Amino acid sequence: MSQLDVVWAGVLLVPDLVWHIATIAGLVGLVVAMLVRFIPFLGFYKLPIQIISLLALLAGVFMQGGMDCRNAGKQQNTAFREAEKKAEVVTQQVDEEVKKQDVKVEIRTQTQIKYIEKLVSTDPLTIKETITKDLAPEERNRLQQQIADLQKNVKECPIPSIVIEEMNKAAKGDKK
Repeated sequence: MSQLDVVWAGVLLVPDLVWHIATIAGLVGLVVAMLVRFIPFLGFYKLPIQIISLLALLAGVFMQGGMDCRNAGKQQNTAFREAEKKAEVVTQQVDEEVKKQDVKVEIRTQTQIKYIEKLVSTDPLTIKETITKDLAPEERNRLQQQIADLQKNVKECPIPSIVIEEMNKAAKGDKK
């Protein structure tokens, strides 16, 4: 720590009121120095009064500027702490939302997996009878095509297109 840092630390310990008084005393001293020239036996002190008053005024104004900077810094620190608290609350809310979404995705994935297992483990002919009852004609034709692919693929043993589609739905999180 240099000597200047030590001096500056000591100056910062002086109460703010002293610097307000120094500013006012500097202004009053300059006015008195102007008026002292009219008094014959005090005219000799005009220059020292002006110099001391000017130094007091400069020191007071300088330190009042420093006080303003300190106050602005305190306000910024307060605003920063408030913003940190708000960010913490928002982060907790986002974490809760992410957890809820993770649970929803997990449920959808499990549902899709059960549906795929049902399709694969069930006899293709019973699927056709139970699923196609409530479908529109276009959907029924599409499902019948998929079932035909499934029956063909069961014989050849590659992965059926319906299983691939359902796995893609599970990966995307699409509902049935």
